[in-house]
Amino acid sequence: VAGLEEDRALELSEALARHSLVYIGSTWLGPRSRMLETVREFVAERLAARPDADQVGCRHADYYRALAEQADRPLRGAAQGEWLGRLDAEAGNLAAAVRWHLAHDTAPLPHLFRVLWPFWFMLDHTREGRSWVKQLLPAAGAMDPQARAELAWAAAVIDVQVGDDAAAL
Repeated sequence: VAGLEEDRALELSEALARHSLVYIGSTWLGPRSRMLETVREFVAERLAARPDADQVGCRHADYYRALAEQADRPLRGAAQGEWLGRLDAEAGNLAAAVRWHLAHDTAPLPHLFRVLWPFWFMLDHTREGRSWVKQLLPAAGAMDPQARAELAWAAAVIDVQVGDDAAAL
């Protein structure tokens, strides 16, 4: 998402790891990097000050939206456990992608919400998902029929899950 060649990105990642700014560990998903919250906040401030911050945010949101869309069928089949694990490992990035889309481009969100519903339900992210769905509902009238249907479905299913049958109706 940084817009760098792969070799350059790896080189920079290794430099950050050498300086203990990024920690790289092994997981069943492969290598994963993480950083201290103070480093994350510093990096976020620096990114926000860059002229290309919106493009980086857009690439990040698009990447994680595409990841969620890859999970659509597997979340409803034999690979469900594997994909729940993948999405759970990326929960922070998925949330950042949703927040970016809420602020900049809501068009992909109804479909994304429908795709993420099983993940939200099975891994107890329903409250967060419901909050995002509710933020988008006022704009439903301006959406195309497919988007409106996916958003209404996500809202109704989540409302039923939390026991708000009146809102679901």
